[in-house]
Amino acid sequence: MNPPKSFASLLVATLLLSAAPTIAFAQAPTPDQASENAQRLFDAGQYKEASDAYRDLVKNYPTWMGLSGAQFQLGYLSFLLGDYDQSLTVLKKLVEPGSSASAELKQIAASIIPQALSAKAAKETDAARKKSAFEAAIAEFNNFLKQFPNADEVENANYGKALASYQIGQYDSAAETLRASITRFAKSPSILDSHFLLALTLATQGNLALQAGAGDAAGLAKYDEAEKVLRDIQRGPDIALANEAQFQLGELLFNRGLLGPVAEREATWAKAMEAYRSVKPKELMIKAQEERIAAIQQSKVAALQAQNRALMNQADRLKKSEITKLAAMRDKGDLTVAAQLKVGQVFFNRKGYDEARVLFRGMQPFAGDDEQKKTILYFITQTYASQKLIDKAVQGFNDFNAAYRGDPIGESLPLLVGSLFLSNDPASNDPARAAEFFRQGTELYPKGRFAIETLTQQANALVQLKRYEDALAAYRDILNQKPKAEIACAAEFGIATVYKESGKGNEAIAEYQKVRDTYAGTPQAE
Repeated sequence: MNPPKSFASLLVATLLLSAAPTIAFAQAPTPDQASENAQRLFDAGQYKEASDAYRDLVKNYPTWMGLSGAQFQLGYLSFLLGDYDQSLTVLKKLVEPGSSASAELKQIAASIIPQALSAKAAKETDAARKKSAFEAAIAEFNNFLKQFPNADEVENANYGKALASYQIGQYDSAAETLRASITRFAKSPSILDSHFLLALTLATQGNLALQAGAGDAAGLAKYDEAEKVLRDIQRGPDIALANEAQFQLGELLFNRGLLGPVAEREATWAKAMEAYRSVKPKELMIKAQEERIAAIQQSKVAALQAQNRALMNQADRLKKSEITKLAAMRDKGDLTVAAQLKVGQVFFNRKGYDEARVLFRGMQPFAGDDEQKKTILYFITQTYASQKLIDKAVQGFNDFNAAYRGDPIGESLPLLVGSLFLSNDPASNDPARAAEFFRQGTELYPKGRFAIETLTQQANALVQLKRYEDALAAYRDILNQKPKAEIACAAEFGIATVYKESGKGNEAIAEYQKVRDTYAGTPQAE
């Protein structure tokens, strides 16, 4: 996903740059010289050094006439560097009543404040606080849009508001904001970012609709529209964004194959793999983004020569936005690695376990972060478990636990590996080992998606071990959690079986009758 856009203006450079003095003295620089140096560092992409330079400028020359511009740059650079509290502190002072900043500079600062709030919210780990923080950011976006309805930064504010809405699941609101902005700013050179976010929003809406029912026509329509938008972006002038769109097209098709009509699955996944394999490497995209920024700078120079202030401001805003995206691009992993891992997941879902494992192992040296390394190890273990290669599955489970114990991605592994030891094959049947894996599962993931299924299998293993009281406790624990009917039926049937195996005939008969009468039509009732 694209990072939040930035909002800077040619005004800032105008406030900060002035003609250099003709004589250089061997003494402390003048504020104008310090400003020029700080601006030079900023233009070179040396944001930390530029931030330090502006901080010194603000501290050393508190009465300088260009102080407000330097303060803005300090707040803006703090935003780029991820120090959102510092950014908000500086920018809020600029927009306060009584601030010496010009009306235009106050407007630009006001446009960045909600972006900083939104970026800060994205770092929040507590779900309730995150939602509240994004809501505060949206309120600030609305305040800005109400106060400055015709400002140059309105397009970017709409984008930021839509992104914040997307982050907290307000997809209808996000789509509505984006559609209105796309209509109003159809010819803007940065409007493709809004198209991209709209495609993500539509794809997410499609996912949710199809999770509720694979034949959902509205969900498929969302997918269709999202795919069209992504393919249109790929034909646009923004090469780096086109590459992001290529990856997201693969994601859309992967999910459509997983959630959509089964008859279309193979063809859809084939298109997904084609999309993933067309994603280009990071180094090429960084170069393309640098060339895009250079071209924008040339257009800014041309506008300056033509004394076209409107185009100058537009080019400056676009340049700042693209610089922000370049910084985020450098920090992100290589999309080709992520794309190849998704190809491996397509193989896995198609039950091509050998192909999936070969691909995942081949990508291990290129994994750029823990998330990718974790994904690789998880799916390799899954392939072994799916093929009932018990020793290798156990080794994979142990390796995963050693490196990523308790990580949510691995919550299915105790159930999968433990179930291998409840086989009908005497050579592999080992209920004691099975029970140990299930115990780990309930301990590591007590609230996980597979918690009840793990408890059910644990109880089954305990029955085989003739640990009847423990098995009864496990089954009752399942029922206390009010599970789905099919799981409750299995638990009730398990209780009846425990009574039968432990010689409690009357209790067994009563429990079997309860299953027969309560869960009519199930295999257990029959």
